[in-house]
Amino acid sequence: MKSTLIYIALLLCAACHTSQSTMPSIAWNDNDSSTVVKPPRDAIGEYSPTTLIISYDAQVGKQPLLDAIEASGAQVIYDYKMISGMAIKKPDNMTLDEAIAYFKKVKGVTHVERDRIIRLTDSVKPPVFDR
Repeated sequence: MKSTLIYIALLLCAACHTSQSTMPSIAWNDNDSSTVVKPPRDAIGEYSPTTLIISYDAQVGKQPLLDAIEASGAQVIYDYKMISGMAIKKPDNMTLDEAIAYFKKVKGVTHVERDRIIRLTDSVKPPVFDR
């Protein structure tokens, strides 16, 4: 339950942070070509083609993650102050999946996920519980 709340908080923080940018409403502009990143079928919204949200253990600290970011050529986009997490731009020499696998191996990293774009106008379906 606690980790679910942390991930929700991360997503909300990322949404607040990216809503202030010049993010296009339909597509991402990546290398002068407009591309929409399609989500898996069971997800709502779109994913950023270059951004990851990474959570780390506060007791371990963020230094191992910062070292891995520097070594890989990734860039910190946002360092969350209220939770132990960061938004990063993946390294140019890695695919998104390769970057996820790389950062999952870093000491202290607890979770790595794609940065999902959720709009207030997206439909929300309540969960269905078995009775």
